[in-house]
Amino acid sequence: MRTRTRRVTVALATLAALAVPALLPTSAAAAAKTHTYKPPFHKGAQGGDQFNYVYSDPSSGQVMVLRGYPEFNPFTCGGSRGGWVTLRVPVKTTSRVGAVEIDYSNALVDTYSFLTATVKRGNAYVGSKDVRGPLLGSGRVNVPIDLGTVPAGSSITIDFGVLVSSSCPNFDEAAAQFTSVVVHGA
Repeated sequence: MRTRTRRVTVALATLAALAVPALLPTSAAAAAKTHTYKPPFHKGAQGGDQFNYVYSDPSSGQVMVLRGYPEFNPFTCGGSRGGWVTLRVPVKTTSRVGAVEIDYSNALVDTYSFLTATVKRGNAYVGSKDVRGPLLGSGRVNVPIDLGTVPAGSSITIDFGVLVSSSCPNFDEAAAQFTSVVVHGA
């Protein structure tokens, strides 16, 4: 009888040990989801004055701005506007968003130019990050999100690209190929 009681006790303890995790609430780490978006991306905003060459290819994730501004003015650059170009990823979230990661390769960004990334919910910016050059090669831009501002079921817009300065005189370049956008759950 003692052996039988021991077996029943071990069996009940084993069943209880297997059932407890199913009854406990899931941890935040387990609930956090990650979604990755790859090219083709959507075309974003671009601009600048006539001294910029602006290029984007949403199908490959490649963007570039070249700028050559020849005029010198010690007091002001007048109507000089540095160029910019972005790509876009619209997202319908399935969990709370904690951060967005923008991965890039083939970057060539000079000292007075930037990689830029913004995250908007509606018309409100909930995260942004600019990374100043010089940059060469591959890397990532990590954009922290203001906690609580992007709950599950929200629509967000992620814009990312390059921009150059509007100093005078100048010759600037910013180019990169964006390879993925990773949305991290909180």
